[in-house]
Amino acid sequence: MYTNRNTEYLHVGAAATKTTSDFPTTLNTGEIGIFTPEGVRMTEFTADTETRFMIATKLADGTFVTTPAIKKAEIVSAKRLVYTAATQQLDYIGYTGSTGSIDVVNSEYYSVYIHLQEGVRSSSDGIKIKHAFYNSDSAATQAEIAIGITGSLIANFSREAEEWVTFKAICNEAVTSTNDFDNEIVWAKGSKTILATTNTQYGGGSSLAVGDFIRLQTSEAVTTTTSDIYRVKSISGLVITVDRPIQITYYSSPGNDGTGSEVLTAAEGAAANWGIALTGQALEFATGKFGYSVARWEVKLRGADTDEGWGSTTFTNSTAATEGSGVINQLKELEWFLWGNEGEVYRESFSETFAARTNISSAVGGGGYDLIRLVIEAENNVSLTKTVSPYVITLALPATAPNYAIEGTADDITDVLEELAFGSVNDNLAIT
Repeated sequence: MYTNRNTEYLHVGAAATKTTSDFPTTLNTGEIGIFTPEGVRMTEFTADTETRFMIATKLADGTFVTTPAIKKAEIVSAKRLVYTAATQQLDYIGYTGSTGSIDVVNSEYYSVYIHLQEGVRSSSDGIKIKHAFYNSDSAATQAEIAIGITGSLIANFSREAEEWVTFKAICNEAVTSTNDFDNEIVWAKGSKTILATTNTQYGGGSSLAVGDFIRLQTSEAVTTTTSDIYRVKSISGLVITVDRPIQITYYSSPGNDGTGSEVLTAAEGAAANWGIALTGQALEFATGKFGYSVARWEVKLRGADTDEGWGSTTFTNSTAATEGSGVINQLKELEWFLWGNEGEVYRESFSETFAARTNISSAVGGGGYDLIRLVIEAENNVSLTKTVSPYVITLALPATAPNYAIEGTADDITDVLEELAFGSVNDNLAIT
């Protein structure tokens, strides 16, 4: 005999107004309600004396999702998980935007090894090793090393089908917004050229020169010390060629307004502290095809012979990668797996045979969902023995909470659940 144990019931709430009538049929679309098994709406007062309850949700198509009748004595735990957005990993080699530098050694072989965690996206052991190399010249500068390694990383990762990490060369030369180009410039992501529409002058008449540097910003905003920097390799008329493919999404910088771009002279760049920023990117997700995950990696710095080849160069893990809690794609994935528990989808050839459907809103208030998770251990008599069947009930509530779940609303579901689980309204599940 085969048994499906540890089942989970997922109820996805929406921005609905609370009702007070009996029976799940009276719920508003997207509302979650708590009732007795007979359909009487439960209040904080009746939750003290009732021994069993059920949870119901009205879906957008007018149908209902309901739990089995639950004995409140069988609630093992009740916990609220507040929505937390995912974070992308952010590392710095050398300068971080506030501190740090790259140790400069003439004629030194600099290399970076990135151990990229692929997880279930890989048919290997789940780790892919990527590299970047640069051999400094006999009069090396931090700018030379940072730009050389950044270009090598971009070239190596350009072979990947998916953009896991982006790379920037940055430096601590103070922002001077008056060094914007005098006239409009345009570029395209992936190109090594910038087109000046009128001339290549900046800062009110200064002439751009080969060897100068250009900071570029992703939107019409003032550049910062963590904006991406490119070195000018050549100038031909109105066409400026830089050291590597531009990683900034296409933007037309209007010029002479202190935003979008900034020129650093060759001397300023040579005197600055430089660094390389490695930023994780949102990975492809498709329900039933590409699982939800975030990019993770480890960085190892090496020289020609030893791990200490970068000398005193600082390495900083500024932000750790986290999946977050109540993230939209997390819940879409959970919902899909739970359909499988109900026998509603066939996993094999799912993408070709079945259309993914979801009750998860991509435009949910607050950007994601707060979760309330009830762990139930239901006792069942089978023949002459008693078995315990554990299962979980997950309530997903918009982070910008609807009033049927907000503390202080009369008989809101969180207060009722606290009465059922803890015997009093104790704010363990409170949503404000």
